[in-house]
Amino acid sequence: MKKRLFMAMGLALVMIFATGCGMDTKMVINDDYTSSQTETVYYNEEEVAELADTSEVTVDEMKATLTPTEVNGVMYYATTETDDSVSAADTKAEFVALNQNHVVLQVGEPGTGAALDEMGIEFMNYDVTFPKQIVKTNCPLDADGKTLHLTKTDLSKNTTLYAIFNEEAAKSKTVTYSGVTKGKIYKVKKYITINSKNVIKKVYITRNGKKYVNDEATTVNGKIYDNTYNKFAFVKDGKYVVKTTLVNGAVSTLKFTVDKNKPTTNMKAKTYKKTSKGKKITFKDATSGVKKATLNGKKIKNGKVVKKAGKYTLTIYDKAGNKRVVKFRIK
Repeated sequence: MKKRLFMAMGLALVMIFATGCGMDTKMVINDDYTSSQTETVYYNEEEVAELADTSEVTVDEMKATLTPTEVNGVMYYATTETDDSVSAADTKAEFVALNQNHVVLQVGEPGTGAALDEMGIEFMNYDVTFPKQIVKTNCPLDADGKTLHLTKTDLSKNTTLYAIFNEEAAKSKTVTYSGVTKGKIYKVKKYITINSKNVIKKVYITRNGKKYVNDEATTVNGKIYDNTYNKFAFVKDGKYVVKTTLVNGAVSTLKFTVDKNKPTTNMKAKTYKKTSKGKKITFKDATSGVKKATLNGKKIKNGKVVKKAGKYTLTIYDKAGNKRVVKFRIK
């Protein structure tokens, strides 16, 4: 599930205040990631009358509960709610990523702009103020150098926005991968996390040379790997290449293999009839390859021919550590 900043003040909230024609949301984030969040909804004269009618009060009585506010030369009546004690966990939940180095925001979704217009939302602003100066961003930045200012237009786009808090992070080209080691072959499904002080612009993954798409959220040890920003699940067998591009253009490539299946062979656990040609043994492993094979403890090559009668144990190992054992008899 991709986290979207728009959800913080999004369509669910808009539906609650559907009679309002404008909205401002202000979030101020502290050093410890706790925050205060203030939401203001604006009503025009017609909407105030509708509110008064619904509440069974006069228009003047309704206006007395609201704050007259001028926006772009137009008078509105506003109501404001503030929560000064938003926890660090709840604050971080508003973002794709929020740490000491950078923040990543996913805003909007297809159809958002049209939906807002249909609901009569004339204007919408979202300000997020961070405790650190921003040195690089693709968002509109206020003069204080700490506040991202997003409008209805910005929030209606399906896009990823970011801000970087220090020069070192902006210049960093280092990418680290946790969960797998470069070049290693695994016999279990793997989960990786991609980290960088800089912002990840794109992650392109191939499996056996073809684009790999896995949009299903996967949970392991209580952790959700949502296959969106920097957490990915690799549950299918294959040779993977993970190419990570940062916003400064730096590229990092990780290659590894997942092979959960045992090698295959033409031999079965049965009795074969002895012939003059003998029995040819073949084996293979499509993903990681065969590491070795033994017959009654002696190493053999693919295509080995057995002519003698007797009991045999064929053991095949692949490079991931999977093992297949087949006991057969020639009589």
